[in-house]
Amino acid sequence: MSDSRTRKPARLLVSVVATLLALSACSAIDETSAGNTTTAERAAGGEIVFGAEDEPSGFNYATSKDSILGVRDVVENLFFFAAKSRPDGTLYYEGLAAEPAIVSDQPQIVEWKINPDSTWSDGTPVTTQDIKYYFDNVTNPKNDVASRVGYDLISKLDLVDAKTFRATFRSRYGDFRGLWQAVPQAAHLKSTPGGWENGLNNDPGPSAGPYKFERWTKGESITLVPNPQWKLQPKPTVDRIVFRFLPESSTIPDALRNQEINIVEAQAQLDLMQDLQHVDGLKLEISTGPRFEHLVLNHKDPVVGDPAVRKAIAHALDRDAIVKALVAPFQPEAKRLDNMVLTNAQAPGSEPHGEQYHSADPEAAKRILQYAGWIPGPNGVRAKSGKQLTIQFSAVAGNQRQEQTLELIKNQLSKVGINLTIDTCPAACLFSDRLPAGKFQITLKGFSGSPFPVADARARFGTGGGDNYSKYSNARFDELAKQAAETLQAQEQIRLANEMDKVLWEDLPMLPLFQRPDLVAYRASLVGIEPNGTRDGVLWNAAGWGLSK
Repeated sequence: MSDSRTRKPARLLVSVVATLLALSACSAIDETSAGNTTTAERAAGGEIVFGAEDEPSGFNYATSKDSILGVRDVVENLFFFAAKSRPDGTLYYEGLAAEPAIVSDQPQIVEWKINPDSTWSDGTPVTTQDIKYYFDNVTNPKNDVASRVGYDLISKLDLVDAKTFRATFRSRYGDFRGLWQAVPQAAHLKSTPGGWENGLNNDPGPSAGPYKFERWTKGESITLVPNPQWKLQPKPTVDRIVFRFLPESSTIPDALRNQEINIVEAQAQLDLMQDLQHVDGLKLEISTGPRFEHLVLNHKDPVVGDPAVRKAIAHALDRDAIVKALVAPFQPEAKRLDNMVLTNAQAPGSEPHGEQYHSADPEAAKRILQYAGWIPGPNGVRAKSGKQLTIQFSAVAGNQRQEQTLELIKNQLSKVGINLTIDTCPAACLFSDRLPAGKFQITLKGFSGSPFPVADARARFGTGGGDNYSKYSNARFDELAKQAAETLQAQEQIRLANEMDKVLWEDLPMLPLFQRPDLVAYRASLVGIEPNGTRDGVLWNAAGWGLSK
């Protein structure tokens, strides 16, 4: 583990297909599955304060309004998870008695067995009724759901007994191990006003994880305390974990220096790292996984929906310069991202596509715009039919690296006659309101992937997908994604994933920038911290966190 003056080499996430190949060797969860820290290394009691970049909008991570990283960080240790990702991308089955098993090939039927010790904090067991309620709501077309991927292929859900259930799939589905994530208690939602979409707006209800919800002071913090009904290993030894909201990334160094927080996971940026290296008693680690920065281009917008405008933007962008300015100073091996489905850290198998956009070509951008009728005006901004080519760029307020990225992009686009105006708002406003409603033209967004990139891509780009903020639709992509989801052959899934990516580069629903390195900074007095570049993040093993003896 590194000290405050050195950086640990980036952790790489293995690809989904490599994970699928390795899964047959995975055993049922054991006491070390969620980290290596033992109780003997941890003092009893104390408080850990986590610096959270985003305040939750609610707690139902399965809805589009709550499908943000700030929500995932909190419910990571509250709700039922059939499986989670270790830092190397392999899976461990936190909520299960064993790895899910295919019990029939034709049709494909998969069986899950809930861990007999999985219990809600109110003392009631986690049962198949919780699974059924979750499934019924995720597949209800009237509900707000971030992603139905995988669940939409289930033709029948059989409850064998209180702890065993089977899903019959309409067609083969290779990523079934990624289902049943962040499942809340059914009984709580059924009895709470607001139900599925709004019943968890202020309180997540009973917990099936190592911690339980205690309170939420809006605008300040959320407090979790150990769940006395948690019967699995490891068990928490601290008195509480507090999520203190720090929406302004510039406040992180002082918060750590003054010990207002003692751990944070943030987007790595040079200024922040330089500041933190001068804070005594800190450890710094960089994790790299399927997290990346990208531009989302709204296909339903009258301006950005024009293919000529999207292509011009892609040609005008100097993505290499963005990487050189923002990432290379502390991660020299960083490079631009040229695959929208299989990310760099998920090699081998990821092919670079969009070759015409690998290098910035402002002259090509100008030619495309000129041919489309966008003529340079006296102030350098192009116009068509009396309307200037001005595009609003939506972003999260207070994020220094995003602000730096926006300025670079604004300058690059101005050289071809595109005027970019920047509009910022809090994360909850952008991700829970504007993006789901399509109330934006272009936005800069980070994506936290899972070991299942095909499923992730279907949610982001598939027609009608809850995470499809670009409102993109392409029948060829949908068919390739369907084929990739159905195959159980690793190499075939790689091939199809790359074909999916080629289609995306033709249509440009997004423009990938770079694999996003994340920084974990924490007091040296903490033990059990294991950075995790997957969607589960550093909080994946918070049950094993503690203060050193």
